[in-house]
Amino acid sequence: MKKIVLNHCYTLKHDTKRTFVIGPKPKYEYNKLKIDFDWISKIHPLYAIILSFFSTPKGMDEGCQQIADFFDISLEDVVHLIQKLVDSDFPTIAEYGGAKSVFPRNILVSVDNIMTDTNIMYNYEEFLYNEIDLDTQRPFITPLGLVLMVNNKCLTDCQYCYADKSHLCGELPLNLIENILKQAVTNRIREVEVVGGEIFMYSNWRLLLEILFKYGYKPELISTKVPLTEDDVAYIKKYKIPLQISLDSTDAECLSKLLRVNNNYGKLILRSFEYLEKHKVEYQVATVLTKKNCSQSSIKKIHEFLNDKDFLQRWELRPVFRSLYSSENFSDLKLSKQEIDIVEHFVISTLNSVDNRCKILWSRDNGRQYFTGKNGSKSFSGARCSANFSHMVILPDGKVTICEQLYWNPNFIIGDVKYQTISDIWNSNKALNLLELKQADLSPQSACRSCTLWSECAKYPNKCYADVIKAYGNENWDFPDPRCAFANPLINEL
Repeated sequence: MKKIVLNHCYTLKHDTKRTFVIGPKPKYEYNKLKIDFDWISKIHPLYAIILSFFSTPKGMDEGCQQIADFFDISLEDVVHLIQKLVDSDFPTIAEYGGAKSVFPRNILVSVDNIMTDTNIMYNYEEFLYNEIDLDTQRPFITPLGLVLMVNNKCLTDCQYCYADKSHLCGELPLNLIENILKQAVTNRIREVEVVGGEIFMYSNWRLLLEILFKYGYKPELISTKVPLTEDDVAYIKKYKIPLQISLDSTDAECLSKLLRVNNNYGKLILRSFEYLEKHKVEYQVATVLTKKNCSQSSIKKIHEFLNDKDFLQRWELRPVFRSLYSSENFSDLKLSKQEIDIVEHFVISTLNSVDNRCKILWSRDNGRQYFTGKNGSKSFSGARCSANFSHMVILPDGKVTICEQLYWNPNFIIGDVKYQTISDIWNSNKALNLLELKQADLSPQSACRSCTLWSECAKYPNKCYADVIKAYGNENWDFPDPRCAFANPLINEL
């Protein structure tokens, strides 16, 4: 008899009044099994209890009978539901108690279709509930994702620096990281990412990554400006660590000025590419363009250097944007609209017209997304902001903020993992007060103070506080997101 099992590619995360179904990140491979990557939906906990009976492989008749006996309902009704979910090529909608639950493809699969032997064991008691809420979007118990900023140390001192390196705090200790990861596993937190500073300047970065792997959290991407040794590259290949190299120029003198490094840096960072190619490690490259490296000749030299690389997957170029922490005058770095147009034409019309081994991405961001959202935060362009909505950030000293760009800004510190659990921080007064700001408490100068869309925006948190501060200054942190059509005029150029 054919056996079926809950597809372990998906995770069930109970959240008091509902259960999340969470799909994997695209970095995972499942051969020909159709998976809804990045899937997040809310289902009635009753369905989670039903799915839990198939945590281990069993025949459909056996599993359905157990479910029918448990709920004291007809076997026919159970079989009808399970048959819709098994080996399904399309998402499935089920309704119970007036609430609709949405399931991804292949939430239940025939055992023959499972590609690995990994299983997550669930017990029906995990999903017990007293009331139902499938509407509230922010998770009740913990965030869906964590970002660990393991240090704020850099090898370079970029003129356009986006990091707050003024706060001297050492690095996040390994024992504290392991404690955080244990909580993440217990609470079935979807992802844990690590950032710096520079991860490769963490005192024991290999052990750090091994601890992450031990708890099932593979970094989605590690971005670095640190030149890698051949030994480093061999380790990266062994653990299949997704890697991005920042390369703003192939000219040592330009790099020396732009990144404020010694002249030897350029030779070492270019040598890293030799090691990556030698060991057949796939990687991507990012280039930030300023007035000092945006000439066609400079970009062409980078292209010539990269275009013979066999394991380069993509090369992304984008103009510099305003930083909250750079000591440089932004006007000395930023590209004019004309310069952006010239670069865009060169990248799209010239570079993309030749035979490229890798995908070239041009990410233009010159303000066209600002002042366009006419229907509140739901209408803002770009991805929804995850700050204090689905993610939180743990700083190197254990303090917790809502966004990695905000660092130690006291308006956004919501807790400290040295003294509090992840759940306590997520539900702290500071976190909830930020989420539920009262319109009457906003500064009179903020356009939000008198906006008739306020209640709609409050239902759909989507404010990029980093952009607000860049646009209006730290003292005006409660101003509108500049993507809003009714936002205050910009004080600073973005």
